[in-house]
Amino acid sequence: MNVKNIIEVLIHSSPSPLSQKDLNHVLDDKKINLEKIINEINQEYEKAKKGLTIEKIAGGYQLLSKKEYHFYIEKLLQETRKP
Repeated sequence: MNVKNIIEVLIHSSPSPLSQKDLNHVLDDKKINLEKIINEINQEYEKAKKGLTIEKIAGGYQLLSKKEYHFYIEKLLQETRKP
């Protein structure tokens, strides 16, 4: 399996920021450098002009939307909250 894909789905699925310790646990202590892979994924996102980025937060990594798209997210959330 592709390690980048595994990391992407773990970050997407994790209820908290994904840490190196979490990744080591999931991959049975295989010592993959999470920071290095995150940097590679972010470069791919930039090259593809994606609206997402992975940022280091609270000792781990989390998938976030870029700031220029927050307006649309807020508008969606306001719409879904209407009775």
